[in-house]
Amino acid sequence: FYLFIPLIVIYVGWINGFNFMDGINGISVIYSLTTLASIFLIYDISEHLDLIIFLGLALIVFGFFNIRKNAILFLGDVGSVTIAFIIGYLITYVIYHSGNWEYILVLSVYGIDVSITLIERMILKENIFKPHRKHLYQILANELGYPHIIVTFLYSVIQFIFNLILFDYLNSDKNLNYIIIYIFS
Repeated sequence: FYLFIPLIVIYVGWINGFNFMDGINGISVIYSLTTLASIFLIYDISEHLDLIIFLGLALIVFGFFNIRKNAILFLGDVGSVTIAFIIGYLITYVIYHSGNWEYILVLSVYGIDVSITLIERMILKENIFKPHRKHLYQILANELGYPHIIVTFLYSVIQFIFNLILFDYLNSDKNLNYIIIYIFS
């Protein structure tokens, strides 16, 4: 019961963070597919296989219209919040049934970007409830001119590689304090 309130706060934060990150073509579609693939690969979630497959297929079809230089369709708030809710549910399910809270790290690239941006804006005394263009992906795509697709795949590839390392790590006898050493060894 005592974990319920912090869990709700984290869950609402995840949903809002995911919504914030949906700002360039394809990023939430590819990141979601990466997350679903990671969940499928790292944990036996056969009870929710239909959900993963249907969401994955929907993302692939939607991606045809979104993962391009001039996107035809966008997720908007309803799409990104819905996807975040489903992915949040799946990660919560995995954490609960595995007993490994470390599985939250499957969402770390988005989490790090959102956290750093939020902290930076608070340090600068900016209103965190007003729109901005300060996320790393926005700087890469909008300020530095990298193509949206390159930034999108950069985020997803980094997350997927980290997820594979995490999976290997969680299936070894290592202590979490040594994860940094493990990653770079």
